[in-house]
Amino acid sequence: MQRALIRLRHSKHKMVKKALLFLADNAEDTEVVITVDVLRRAGIELIVAGVDGSDAVTCIQKTRILPDVEIERCQNDVFHALILPGGPGFENLINNSIVGSIVEKHLDQNKIIAGICAGTKVMCHYKVGLGSTITTYPKYKQDLEKSYKLLDDRVVVDGNLITSQGPGTAFDFALTIVRELCGQEKSKEVAEILRVNF
Repeated sequence: MQRALIRLRHSKHKMVKKALLFLADNAEDTEVVITVDVLRRAGIELIVAGVDGSDAVTCIQKTRILPDVEIERCQNDVFHALILPGGPGFENLINNSIVGSIVEKHLDQNKIIAGICAGTKVMCHYKVGLGSTITTYPKYKQDLEKSYKLLDDRVVVDGNLITSQGPGTAFDFALTIVRELCGQEKSKEVAEILRVNF
């Protein structure tokens, strides 16, 4: 009896959270790289999906990032969180029907959907959490004010939605995703390792 109990606890401890980050040309470098780094440090199984295939993507500041997989390979998977980075590449996310179907499926299943900077415009396009309270990059406020209640906070959590403002808030954004998926203790642990106030 005791052996079975120990096995159960061990298996619960090993449950890994999974997240998917959509990556397209002209994504905001900082928002992608920091989010990937922080989530992986926290032990989250983060998949970076190339919206336009599996070739290297060039971000807005010319950082080149190789996706883990092409987006087509993620269509049938279920993740605990979806991540929508910003940058001018957000239009590639809006114009991709597979991104739309993945977002819709996860929205229906009440999974976390996290958007930073122009990623909030992608959320609006796919009607994610309309009427919810969010934050966004200042220049997008006018585009989103009819669809959401807007705050000027660095990060806003409203139900299963996590939103953030831009490159300078990327650590807060990523650590908030960690907190929502893995708990406060894990987010504090990662923040301490990175020497980030959180």
